[in-house]
Amino acid sequence: LLPALAACRDEGAQFHLTLWGSGNLQEKLQAQAAQLGIDRNIVFAGACEAHRVRDVLQDADVFVLPSRYEGMSNSALEAMEAGLPVLCTRCGGIDRSVENGAGWVCPPDDLPALQQALMAMLRASDAQILAHGQCARKMVETQFDIRKIAQSNLDLMTRTTNAHARP
Repeated sequence: LLPALAACRDEGAQFHLTLWGSGNLQEKLQAQAAQLGIDRNIVFAGACEAHRVRDVLQDADVFVLPSRYEGMSNSALEAMEAGLPVLCTRCGGIDRSVENGAGWVCPPDDLPALQQALMAMLRASDAQILAHGQCARKMVETQFDIRKIAQSNLDLMTRTTNAHARP
């Protein structure tokens, strides 16, 4: 993400990134941001307490998740529920929803593709950002409602159990 953002800056894009999370790579990432000359554009906010997630998402404009490996991302779903457009990589499951109008998708470990997706996001108009965010919210409401998913899983388990119970 950081080298792609530096390349976007070199193309004239302006951005402010808040990175949430903590871990043993934080110092290395801070040093990389400084080396790339984008450290003034980035806040390393540390871990976000669970009760603050909704407030943090409400303060954001977009959500970026450039994972190498990802299952069905709860963090992306939370961002979509908050009405944020998502930029993610094609490596899990949420990307299939995002590419249907909720944001931007690129392959994992492809710096030029990530830079291109970031530039598209950074150049998007306010109206486009709003439309992607509204689409994201609607997808969560219609496709990812916990009651619907639980019922679907229960139905699948019932069918599977019944199919195996027959002689």
